[in-house]
Amino acid sequence: MQRIVEKLVLVLVVSCIGTVSALGFQDKDDNPETAYVDSLLSQAFVLNQQGGLDEARMLIAKADSLSQERNYTDGKARSVLILGNLYER
Repeated sequence: MQRIVEKLVLVLVVSCIGTVSALGFQDKDDNPETAYVDSLLSQAFVLNQQGGLDEARMLIAKADSLSQERNYTDGKARSVLILGNLYER
């Protein structure tokens, strides 16, 4: 039951972030710093799928740190989602 609630919360967070991005409040394509964070998270996602858990954790930590510094909400949320997926295995 707890896992179902956690997944529902994550879906709601992603849904809200998608809505905010769609409305144009945060245009990540114009900012090279956010593009770098997105790149790190994409690499972490691939490594997680391939079983490179330690490397994925390091990339997620770096991306989350950069997202915190730059107040990049989309990066912070994606870090949490990928990290949650990593620990779900």
